[in-house]
Amino acid sequence: MKEVFNIKFTRKDRKEIYKSKWIDLFVDSIETESGNKIPEYHVLHYKNKSVCVIVENEKKQLLFVKANRYITNDAAWEIPAGGVEDGEDSIVAAKREVKEETGYDIRNVRKIYTYMPSNGMSDQIIDICFANLNTKEQDNFDKEEIEEVRWYSIDEINKLIYSNIIIDGVSLIGLLLYKDRERVKEKEFQR
Repeated sequence: MKEVFNIKFTRKDRKEIYKSKWIDLFVDSIETESGNKIPEYHVLHYKNKSVCVIVENEKKQLLFVKANRYITNDAAWEIPAGGVEDGEDSIVAAKREVKEETGYDIRNVRKIYTYMPSNGMSDQIIDICFANLNTKEQDNFDKEEIEEVRWYSIDEINKLIYSNIIIDGVSLIGLLLYKDRERVKEKEFQR
């Protein structure tokens, strides 16, 4: 059940700081319904939502990519993820991203959850999908972005999480939901 809150904000002014094809940064001047004024509220606006995909094979192993990351100047184990393109739905984007990043085709793709990772400062939306491996055949993948593709068991994933090796929040939320899927029926996740 979703709660409804009646907190209202009025934007009095907006100053554009930065604009790109992926993300915009604004400084808003806002006022609450009670008259409280906040002269500088920083807002990150994402043009499109993102999707991450938990892919399971016939051995119940999950698909991971070792992604090269500029911000951390390192490579990190993550689940496949990426941006949803204009006019594309999350299911199509999930299939495309998994193919681009791993070379695998997937089937039975279903969106199970949508969340906002930083709703206090950004409007970023991430859809989490579950999917199954369609074929064991693996095509080429983007080796500049992805160093390695690998299947991990749940026990191995737990060790990676608790050893602080899987550190990406998008992956951690997806894995949390995957690990809890037996207790909570998948259809209960869907909104």
